Amino acid sequence: MLGKHGVELLDVYLGPAGVLTGSARLAQEAKEHAEETAGKVERQRQQVEAMAKHKALAAKIAALQAQLVAQEQALASLRNADQAKEAMDLAERKAMAQSRRADAIAGKGGRP
Repeated sequence: MLGKHGVELLDVYLGPAGVLTGSARLAQEAKEHAEETAGKVERQRQQVEAMAKHKALAAKIAALQAQLVAQEQALASLRNADQAKEAMDLAERKAMAQSRRADAIAGKGGRP
């Protein structure tokens, strides 16, 4: 190859069909460069696709976690309502029991 400083010797280029020189060498190098570039583009496309899937899954996980928190809060609210109902029922039963004792005492000659 003729360069700025005169003749420059290039390393021997071995292609799939053997030693290549001149335009055959340039064509093979261009082909390999194009294949390498296409490979890089494909890997970048795959990375972008994988990242998009990752983000979509992360969003689904976040939505499911939010639903889980809401469901846990609903369950806690139901438990609290049940406990309040049980406490009210117990208080009513105690009040009725006390009322019955007062009625029984009044019927046995106690104060009305």
